[in-house]
Formats: sequence, C-alpha cells, structure tokens
Amino acid sequence: MNNQVDIAILGGGLAGLTLARRLRTNRPELTIRVLEKQKDLPQTAAFKVGESTVEIGAHYLAETLGLRQHLQDHHLVKYGFRIFFSQSGNRDITRRTELGVAKIFPTGAFQIDRGRLENFLLNDLCDVVQRGAKIAHVEEGEPHRVNYTIDGEKHVLSARWVIDATGRSRLMVRQKGLQKITDHPTHAVWFRIPKRIAIDQWGDDAWRERILDGERRWLSTNHLAGTGYWVWIIPLPDNLTSIGIVADARFHALNQMDRPHKAMGWIEKHEPQLFQAIAPTEFLDFKVLNHYAHHANQVFFPNRLAITGEAGLFLDPFYSPGSDFIALANEFIFDLIQQDLAGQSVPSRANIYNQLFISYYDQTLPIYQNQYRLFGHSSLMSLKVIWDYALYWSTFAFLFIQERFTDLVFMGKIQKAFLEVGSCNQRVQHALNQWSLNPPAQAEGVFINKNSLPWLAKLNADLTLPLDFSQAQQVFSHNLNQLQQLHDDIIAVSQGRPTSPLLEPVLPALFGHSLTLPTT
Repeated sequence: MNNQVDIAILGGGLAGLTLARRLRTNRPELTIRVLEKQKDLPQTAAFKVGESTVEIGAHYLAETLGLRQHLQDHHLVKYGFRIFFSQSGNRDITRRTELGVAKIFPTGAFQIDRGRLENFLLNDLCDVVQRGAKIAHVEEGEPHRVNYTIDGEKHVLSARWVIDATGRSRLMVRQKGLQKITDHPTHAVWFRIPKRIAIDQWGDDAWRERILDGERRWLSTNHLAGTGYWVWIIPLPDNLTSIGIVADARFHALNQMDRPHKAMGWIEKHEPQLFQAIAPTEFLDFKVLNHYAHHANQVFFPNRLAITGEAGLFLDPFYSPGSDFIALANEFIFDLIQQDLAGQSVPSRANIYNQLFISYYDQTLPIYQNQYRLFGHSSLMSLKVIWDYALYWSTFAFLFIQERFTDLVFMGKIQKAFLEVGSCNQRVQHALNQWSLNPPAQAEGVFINKNSLPWLAKLNADLTLPLDFSQAQQVFSHNLNQLQQLHDDIIAVSQGRPTSPLLEPVLPALFGHSLTLPTT
C-alpha cells in the first residue's frame, strides 16, 4: 500500500467503515486508508455495542449508504421501542404497564448484527483496509503523519485528512487533552445467548392480541424497567439475543452484576420472568462497562482533523443513539471534505459543525442525567418517552433525514428556535424529575399505545417527506409549535392543571380515571 493518501481513517469499526463507504461511493477519485488494529475479521454476532438502531442511524445506513437491501435481507426489521414497567415482583408480564406500538410506524429502523454488517462493509472496502495496525500517535501538519506499527514494524502514513474512529481508545481526545467529564454515573453489563427470547409467549391470548401485526413484540427493542435500572432484550439474526443491564450506580452498584453469575443473580431478583427464559442457557460472551458516558471539548478541527463515533462522544444507550452520533459526525466530516475539495475554507465551517454537534450532545444530556429514578414510575416515564420521541422526531431526526444539518442557510434561519427547544427540554425533564419525588399511583397491566397519538405517528411519517427549502421550514415551524404545546401540557399535568387534546388519548391509561385531568 502507498504511504501517502488523501484520507486516513484510524479504526475499522462501524464509524470508520461507514465513513469510508460514503467517501468511496461519492468521491471515488480519493485515496483512502483505513487502519484497523485487529488482525482478524469480526465474527458474525461480533461482541460489539450498538445492535439496535433508531431513525437517524437507520436512515444513514439504509439510504445515505445504500444498504437497505442488505439490512432487509441479513438483519431484522425493528418493531419499535417498547418498555415494560415493574409490577408485582415482575413474575407476570401481563400485570406490567406496557408502552409501545400495536402497529409499526412507517419510518422504521433495524436490529443489526454488527459483525455481519462490518464484514459486509469490509468486503466492499477490502483494498483500502490495513489490519493489525496499532496507532502510536499523529503528527499534525501539512500533510499529517500517522505513526503506527504492524507486528512490531514501524510505519508512517501521510494524509491530507486524518479521521479518528478508534472507539473508546479515543486516540485524538487523549493526545490533544480534550477529555470532558459527563456527570452521569451509570454502568452497563451485557451478554448474548444462543436462543430467541420469545417474549410474545410470556402472556395470555388477550395480552398477545394487543399487537395488531401478530406476535412481533420480540422484534422490538424491549426494555424491562424498574427504579434506577432498565434491561434490554434485543433480537439478533440466527436466533441469538442480546441482553444488557443498565443502571444508575446510586441505585444498583456495579459490583452486584459485574460477573456472569452475579448478573444472573441480579436478574433472578429483579426480573424473574426473564431469568426463567434465560436459565440455564450459557452466555456466549460477557462485557462490563463502567461510567460509559463521555464527552469532548472538540471533535472537528480547522486543520483537516476530525473525530467520529465513540472516539468522540457517547451519552447513554437507552434510546439506541450510538449509530445516530456516528451518522451525524460522519455527515459533517463528509461535507467538510467536500468543501475542502471544492477549494472552500474549512476552518469556519468546522467550527460551526463542532458547535452543532456538541450542542446535540448537550441538548440531549438532560434526557438521561439524573432521570433513572423515573424508570420506576410507569405514568411519569411514559410521559417522558412520549416527550423524548416527539422532541427527537420534531427536530434532530427531521433535520438529519431532510439533509438540513449541513445547510448553513437553513440552520441559520432556525438557530434561535432550535436553542429554545433545548430550554423546553430542560424544563420538561426537570418537571418530571421533581414529580417523581412524590409520584402518582402506578397503573397496572395497561397498554399505552403510541398509535393512539395520531400527531406522534405523523411526526414519524413526515420524516421522509420530499420537501424543498421552504416546505422544510414550514414543517419544522409546525413541529416546534406543536412541541411547545406538548411542553405546556406536560407542565400542566404535573401541576394538576387542564391540558390540550394532545395527551387526551393516553391520560386515562397513565393516571386512571380518578386522576384524569379535564381537557380544554
């Protein structure tokens, strides 16, 4: 391989490989090198985080990268987000309040086998990937120089652009001293088992018939939730299942679950119905990650350096945002390279993208920070999930799928309103947090069907509308007005005041008829 390229990508995981595919497909004249430290190819069902996707990441993989056929043929179509709240010892799922959909929304996502996907990308990019390359450091300059070794032999690669996709090794963050503490004391343990968890069979016929498309709950990203924790159940191809415990250390210490036998003991105590479905199956693997959230002061630089994926920022896995962060960072990097190739100035645009990307992290941080107590309250957490999805589909997902994040004229016009959305989010999260200190009575066994909120379904459907500049402005403005009304309604509910019709269909299920508030 040549020792001088246009683009050097450090790391051959999902972030690095998807960026390489984007560049290779759209700018085939560029010379690209992906340096990956692992010698061996990832196995099918590779032990990596990020099997579940949501709309931004799914759109990036399926449409931006042209992988829809591969995803449909070799992975699983996700049946939405679903959460079951603790009730009566968690031995009977029909007694647990369920939040989800009875019919899948039109703009969907996938459950992906990371090893299978990365192998597909590696096969497509085999001529530009160099395996067994251990990065030592990067010398910044014109060009940059990447120092690495293969089997102890030193090498130097010169590149106009260097992209750090080294994952939790965080090469450039450490080298440039960009670490930033995130106050979110949470941890996760997870493992895979060689069987399908047939969650549809856990309940009786009446419970199964809530789902209009047949027994498809198992295809959801299923969450079993209680105070201070949630457990994921994610189906994978070939009848494998990924299971993870995510907890706030202030409620559930890591040392209660940081070994396979401890994790099973914890599940037996807190989620006995799941325990019965797993035991005595052997784990295929087991992973522990303490204090997984991390931040950085900067990820895009004026001198043709950038960071993507977990090498930069990571928040919380609850809403499966990992592939979203990859998608957004990669598209900013792709546009910066495009601008550079066109002879345009990079520094000012890199600064704007850095502000936007870090703002995305900072505006979504309140969704998770100090909110794990809410997982024990079905009514409050359901309101929160409805708000969180409305926020996501109204703003971040809409702007990404409509390709507006890199349209600086569009972003300039909505900047003030976009910042106000962040303030609304903080107020809603704070109101729900305060309410959880003296929560209402828990509902039991009810189904909070997100299909009953037509405006929420429309937000999802509108994501992929073919809109021009003016139309996108109009839809975005409508979304923000509706989001403001939802903000007002949630604040009103928390204070015992009347609400608009937005929440009316779910209030009886959330609070029971005795607590249902009058509507205006």
